[in-house]
Amino acid sequence: YNVTFYKTTRLGTMITLGIIMTMLRPALFIYLLTLFFISSATADELPRITVQSDIFKPMADEELNPALTVLNKEEIERNLAITLGETLRNLPGISSTHFSTGSSRPTIRGLGANRVQILNNGNNVSDVSSLSDDHAVTVDGYAAEQIEIIRGPATLRYGPSANGGVINVINKRLAKTKEPFSLTANSQYDTATNGETFSVDTNGSYQNFVWHLDALKQDAKDTEIKGYADSDGREHKGKINNTEIDRDVFAVGAAYITPEFRAAFAFTNNDNNYGLPSKHEDEEEHEEEEEGHEEEHEDEHSDITIDMQQKRYDFEVEFLKQNPYLTSILLRSSYTDYQHHEKLADGDISITFDNEEWENRIELRSHTIKHWTYALGVQNNARELSAIGEESLLQPVDMDQTGVFSIIQHKGEQLNLELGARYDDIQYKSDLGDKHFSNYATSISASWTFEQGLRAYTLFSRSERAPQELALYGNGEHHASSTFEQGNLNINKEISHDVQLGIGQAFTNHSWGVTGYLNHIKDYIYAASQDSNNDGIADRVDHDGNFDANGELLSVRYANRDARFYGFEAQYKQKLQIADQHSLDMKLYADYVRAQFTESGNDNVPRITPPSTGINFTLPHGLWLAQADLRHVFKQTHNAKLETKTSSYNQLNLMLTREINLKNSAIDAYFKVNNLFDTKAQEHSSFSKEYAPLAGRNLQLGLTLRY
Repeated sequence: YNVTFYKTTRLGTMITLGIIMTMLRPALFIYLLTLFFISSATADELPRITVQSDIFKPMADEELNPALTVLNKEEIERNLAITLGETLRNLPGISSTHFSTGSSRPTIRGLGANRVQILNNGNNVSDVSSLSDDHAVTVDGYAAEQIEIIRGPATLRYGPSANGGVINVINKRLAKTKEPFSLTANSQYDTATNGETFSVDTNGSYQNFVWHLDALKQDAKDTEIKGYADSDGREHKGKINNTEIDRDVFAVGAAYITPEFRAAFAFTNNDNNYGLPSKHEDEEEHEEEEEGHEEEHEDEHSDITIDMQQKRYDFEVEFLKQNPYLTSILLRSSYTDYQHHEKLADGDISITFDNEEWENRIELRSHTIKHWTYALGVQNNARELSAIGEESLLQPVDMDQTGVFSIIQHKGEQLNLELGARYDDIQYKSDLGDKHFSNYATSISASWTFEQGLRAYTLFSRSERAPQELALYGNGEHHASSTFEQGNLNINKEISHDVQLGIGQAFTNHSWGVTGYLNHIKDYIYAASQDSNNDGIADRVDHDGNFDANGELLSVRYANRDARFYGFEAQYKQKLQIADQHSLDMKLYADYVRAQFTESGNDNVPRITPPSTGINFTLPHGLWLAQADLRHVFKQTHNAKLETKTSSYNQLNLMLTREINLKNSAIDAYFKVNNLFDTKAQEHSSFSKEYAPLAGRNLQLGLTLRY
């Protein structure tokens, strides 16, 4: 994204279009019709963007790198949704867990949990969203200036486990530069949730002092859908029950900045109260059961609401241009106090997740010496985590992780190299027993630039991922996800070997790129459904974990199994001339991921994103901007054992914006229609897909004031 485009060769264009068109049946007619009327044109260079997540701060338009995706503020606003997962889900290679309207975490190339590390201004979000899909991510796109998705050696700056990638949400709470006073205020209404969103973001500086403030207020009702919420077509017609949201975020930041020194502080308070959908049995089925079971099921089916609070403190100090060898010394520290209560319909608390976390790091970066630049860092994370209450899922566990990393970069005229290595010592302490893991990670990437702007890219990485606390020590009912989870103290760490190959070209009027990957994971950790009686149906259990064919809790146990992930992403962009001084931006995209267990039968890994493809048009015209995005998601034909099947679907999203210029300010008025055809669709990677489909047709009206 946001790279300088160069003229492409016909061969590269045909390769990319051939892959995409093979999959792009719903959009093929639109594309051919467009090309019939429109000829290509030359466009101006797009703005240069600094990649903040990379320790060397490269420019995005210099990379042309398939391991890097950067969304600027305009792109974030066009795709903005309630959760980070829904904001990013239409990008090639990315999907979401979509457990509910208020909880949806991104997955990359079929990988989830902490294999995808989510950051807030370069620090861990320090929530519990990686432990269970019903837990909300505590960062989103509303205050974001930039969202960066990186893979390869650059990820080793943040940890050893992110073999799926790192997503860094960057805002102005920790100021990097001085800037004049600015104010942005937004008000939005959407029909699918009868939801209202109000946000404000303001910044300013005086001499060397910089300040920032942002706030968000969000209210939403039950999400409207087409037809019935459950896959059997019996319950909750027209809406997904218990998916309300009541959210308040407030953040303030201050900084002192000189050419040689920068110190910044930020405080964020996040209160989020959101409902979780549940699958209720049909009333007739209840009548047929014994009276004792009816009372038991009534409790099990009780709707769950999560009441979450997070207080976060971030500190950052940077020394610049210190000596002939070092260009910067960066110190970062954050403290987070997170807690959420999972409440039953009567207000009783079934379980409380409590997470207190500290993160500290120091990073050294050298000057570039004969095309080589060096970086070294030390990071420490410590947290105290528990999940107890009426349900006792996880007794208190203390975790301490210390890592050291080094990244080296070489920039030449034709060849760029980046090498990284990291070692982490991870210790868990619990009354159930202590565990210790030593994780090693290495990565190397290379890119070659040939004639006519053609660039090839390759990446090799080896990483190790220790099991999280629930996978080791969990034992009990998790009412919100309707599971009875059993940890495994003998579970092994994952070892991932990842290979990526990419080729692409970019010129002023069009560009193309194709990336293929193969990721073999030894001892892949997953929550395996149990089938103790070998009847081909996943076991249901009661509150104590005892088998009960009529129970509403799914029995899962964390286990290891070797797995292989492979696939590709492809896209083609072109600027098309439609009239004098007016052009249309077109993008075709496609992705595919396949995941199999490679031992004991070569069966499929559950909840893997099906292939998808799409076409996007963006038309700027003076103060107007129009956008249309048509996406086709294929039926998942490679289902895991005991897994619910999902169908293919098409979704068409439209947007129209108008800028109104005022004295010293401007107002953007926008109108969006998501899922224009009101398609009923299920996210295959979701645990709750049987009773929580994607939202139906959603009309959004909004105003944004910029001063």
